Amino acid sequence: MQPIVIVGFGGLGREMALLINQINVVQPQWKIVGFLDDQVKEDPTSFNIPYLGPIEALRSLSEAVAIAVGIGTPAARGKVIAQINPGRFFPNLIHPTVVHSELNWQIGVGNLIASHCSFTTGIFIGNFNVFNTKITIGHDVVIGDYNVFNPTVCISGHVTIGNHNLFGVNSTVLQSRTIGSNNVLAAGSVLMSSMRDDEMWLGVPALKVE
Repeated sequence: MQPIVIVGFGGLGREMALLINQINVVQPQWKIVGFLDDQVKEDPTSFNIPYLGPIEALRSLSEAVAIAVGIGTPAARGKVIAQINPGRFFPNLIHPTVVHSELNWQIGVGNLIASHCSFTTGIFIGNFNVFNTKITIGHDVVIGDYNVFNPTVCISGHVTIGNHNLFGVNSTVLQSRTIGSNNVLAAGSVLMSSMRDDEMWLGVPALKVE
């Protein structure tokens, strides 16, 4: 099995450890060698994974060690990944229950896709996105980099999404909308308009928060 290290071991980091273990139950692929975090953390739910040191300790690890980034805030996620040698291996970690077809999507690197997500057809996914549980992505959707989709988000068809956006729990984007970058769609909101950059929208229907 290929060695892998988790960068960041807060809530998402522990969920990633669970995701990796669940992948291994179906097909053994990964051996978690430890986690890196700038703060030492002791947690009984950490699957007995050793703490290897701060994030900069990654430099001492072999190039053969894959990297999974368990940070769930788009800006912080992007900042940490920018500090890591881009030549390192960032695998896509996809839960066995995810519904998708290799023929019907294009996907970059470093994406994390948790249980019971569904991807239909004609989908483009960039790099380092997080899809938490029970996400639905409709047809002909384009997704950039470093976006975080919290549980039960629904993205309808022909939606275009930029970079570093955060989608709250149970939020919905209707078809043919465009979302720029660095935006927040609050939990439970239904977006019926397009979003530019650096905006926050809230409500049903979602309205821009001034």
